[in-house]
Amino acid sequence: MTQLIAHRISGPGAERARIRPPRIAILANSPIDEEPWWLKYVRPGFEPHVVNVDERQVLRGLVSALARYRRLSRYDVVVTQQDGLCTFLFAALRRLGLGRGFRHVVNEFITTERHEDPRSRLKYAFLRASLGSVDGFVCSCRGEIDYYVRTIGLAPDRFRFVPLATTPRYLGEAAETERGLVVSAGRTGRDYATLVRAVAGVDLRLVIVAGSEDAVPGPPAANVQVL
Repeated sequence: MTQLIAHRISGPGAERARIRPPRIAILANSPIDEEPWWLKYVRPGFEPHVVNVDERQVLRGLVSALARYRRLSRYDVVVTQQDGLCTFLFAALRRLGLGRGFRHVVNEFITTERHEDPRSRLKYAFLRASLGSVDGFVCSCRGEIDYYVRTIGLAPDRFRFVPLATTPRYLGEAAETERGLVVSAGRTGRDYATLVRAVAGVDLRLVIVAGSEDAVPGPPAANVQVL
């Protein structure tokens, strides 16, 4: 991320970055008990500051995000999370010419695939119209980068691939594990139909955690549970 930030600091932010350490506002999209784990890897000389915006309630989050946006001009770079409210709101405001002088980077950007229903088509029309104002995206999957370049029309050089973009404590091996259990979770880029066929007739229990809109074939077999 710091490489992307350093590469993207140009224009108004570049002159400020040359005379003092770049100031970075990291917007967390939910209440946090601790700072993001990757802050300790931020290049020395950068000044990161965590700013909280609770996006779980849309109206309250919108008011909070707008209030924060007005005060972000003192930062060189603003980092928003995934496809949250702040990501889309800040991108749209900057697209409308209401920028605050900072560079906008999206951390762990991910959004559901495009479908042919009116809601999905409207969403992707908005993405194409607004996300062109974002200076950089961090993604944890190269396939997603190719997909967003192709479907949203974003330039490839605005993306950086960062593998295993998760909190390290979640990667540790558990003291006790249940054998014969396969868990698959998530919504974007999943092929659950193939996974369900793969475990058919196998002595394994499969648990799928996804949304009601995902293509999970049914009715599931006895060894398949969909949550």
